[in-house]
Amino acid sequence: MKVRFQTKKIVVCLFTLYLFWGLKPYFTWSTFKDGIFGDLLGVNYSSIFLLLSLIAIFITQNKLKLNNFSQKYSIFTFLCGLLLIGICGLNFKNLFSFEWLAYISIIIWICMPHDERVSIYNLYLTLFAVTLIPSIIYFTLRIINVSIPYDIVESVEVLKNDHGFSYTHYPFAIQLRHQLVALANIRLCGIYDEAGKLGTVAALFLTSEQYKLKKKWRNIIIFIAGILSMSVGFYVLTLAYFILSNISKRKFKNAVYIIAMVLTYIVFINIPIKNQYISSIQSRIIITSSGLSGDNRTNDAYNTVYKEVYEDPLALLIGYGSVAMGEKQDELLIDGASYKSLIYNFGFLGFGISLVWLLVYSIHYKKVTKNRYIWVIFIIYLLNIMLRKVEWLQNLSFLVVFCYSLFNTGAKLVSLKKVFALYKYNTSSTFSFFISSSISS
Repeated sequence: MKVRFQTKKIVVCLFTLYLFWGLKPYFTWSTFKDGIFGDLLGVNYSSIFLLLSLIAIFITQNKLKLNNFSQKYSIFTFLCGLLLIGICGLNFKNLFSFEWLAYISIIIWICMPHDERVSIYNLYLTLFAVTLIPSIIYFTLRIINVSIPYDIVESVEVLKNDHGFSYTHYPFAIQLRHQLVALANIRLCGIYDEAGKLGTVAALFLTSEQYKLKKKWRNIIIFIAGILSMSVGFYVLTLAYFILSNISKRKFKNAVYIIAMVLTYIVFINIPIKNQYISSIQSRIIITSSGLSGDNRTNDAYNTVYKEVYEDPLALLIGYGSVAMGEKQDELLIDGASYKSLIYNFGFLGFGISLVWLLVYSIHYKKVTKNRYIWVIFIIYLLNIMLRKVEWLQNLSFLVVFCYSLFNTGAKLVSLKKVFALYKYNTSSTFSFFISSSISS
């Protein structure tokens, strides 16, 4: 019994590291210390953590019990992988690639006992928050002109290097730098390649935590980091969360207050201020007649490539393949990141099935909890896809936060026993079947 308990703790730690590595912090880059923390003998550490987790799970799998939903959703996830890996773009050879590891990790997550999933999420949240502390400290020291030792790290992205961007590396933190872009030098990046990524992940974690800050030190750190990132995604998702949550609770007065805050900001961005840093912040989000400025996810060259998909009926349905847009951007040196990349890669069929995966998971918890607040979370994640391109069914680092958000909402209303009593548990070999099927494919 003690050995099994220790094994579960190992599973939690390894799986959390797998999620954390999936966010691609700077120390996993090939440009940092020659990639010493990126891979081992050519094998990505993220894959190593996942495979070690799988081995540890097999040690304790004789006690694994799956409810009907877990079994059915494992099958659905497997079929989604089959579609997105091989059928989309007609890249059947990819069915024998390591792309399956992403879907295997989702199946593992779905089939895990609830207590392990909660432990993984909490450790993941703690790790994310703690790793933000050094960058927040450095941000404060820079404001008061305290000199900090640093070195320079190059980006792993060709486009960033070509455009003159690099990173100031402090102990356990990095900061994007550019001689001509003042805002890039002050937006908090934490340990990630972009302040936008930090802001997005921060907003999603806070959505999961329902933005509770009182006596929640992790949430306070994440909230501060989100603000300092000056991320369009963070601000938009945060505002959307409070508006939608207050509407769902029928607190319309609060929603009006938030709208008033937005109007106040509009006044602020129209006040002429000579300070270049403040003016940069003002220009970060500008509401114009053309829409929202500051959201620089696409450009003319990017949109020209994207429109190619509409010229090919088959590509419009199933796309050009999972990495097609990325390869095209590298070839033509085009910047941009949008949900349009998902349509280009997977077509409307693949893009649609990814949204269906999120929708059905949400409907499941809506039936369990009888709580319409579930739709607030679902809308937030749809909005995030529009703001920042994320391959949801290939990146469990984001998907875990979404899944936990749904359960965390329901857990406030009904007891754990009541939730799982709705489904008949039975010892099953489903987990082993899907893992072996995925690997053999």
